[in-house]
Amino acid sequence: MRKILLFVSLVLALAACNRSPEPKAETPPEAQTYTSVGVLETFLPDGVHVRVNHEAIPGLMGAMTMSFAAADTSLLRGLAEGDSIRFTLTVVGDDIEITGLEKIGSSE
Repeated sequence: MRKILLFVSLVLALAACNRSPEPKAETPPEAQTYTSVGVLETFLPDGVHVRVNHEAIPGLMGAMTMSFAAADTSLLRGLAEGDSIRFTLTVVGDDIEITGLEKIGSSE
């Protein structure tokens, strides 16, 4: 009986040593914010995205024309195509959204 208990204890100890570690919970990436200026070229049909011709955004991307989603569509109220804008982007992982936007020049 003693040999059986010793054998079972040894097997359990070895099994515990060979167990894979518990996977660590991934920590969500931290939000980064960037501010730039550009020209609002167009509103996309979904009512959420706008295409902006913007200056370089240091630490994020070069100058280009790109579509961005507005985190809140109320940010787009009062704007027209051709308006100069200053906008804030919030980046979390691969997600980029406009989280702040102000008109700094008119299309007229």
